[in-house]
Amino acid sequence: MAEIQDQQGSTLFEFEEPLFQGGPSKEEMVFLMHNQKALGDEEGKVTDEIFITADSDVFQDVLTQSEEGQKSFFMGCSSWDAGQLDDEIQNGAWIMVPFEERHLFRVPPDDLGDWSEGFWAEVLRVAGVDPLTLMTQGENEFGPN
Repeated sequence: MAEIQDQQGSTLFEFEEPLFQGGPSKEEMVFLMHNQKALGDEEGKVTDEIFITADSDVFQDVLTQSEEGQKSFFMGCSSWDAGQLDDEIQNGAWIMVPFEERHLFRVPPDDLGDWSEGFWAEVLRVAGVDPLTLMTQGENEFGPN
């Protein structure tokens, strides 16, 4: 269950939809990615068919209209300084995969179990990457890698 509030903290509306965790920026904000052209605008245009917004009026429209369109909600986002993402890609920090809309609007089951791990393994395989061949560097919560 997510609750959308105005700037003063008053609840505008609540909704019950899968909510994906994003971040690490603006982790208190909810973003909607959708494919309903009539509700999209140039500012939020990702592709000719896909739009992203944080506009609560669009949220309400998408949630109250027919089930024809697809949607995904995200809490938080990522952002980069000018040139930072290009540098990270060039330095191999990202794995580039072909875009497939079916991955963007995938709805997780109620019981997540191994769903997330399987989902990301599938996305990597589309790019020709065997997830078992990936290695990490540095430290994580379990210690050095």
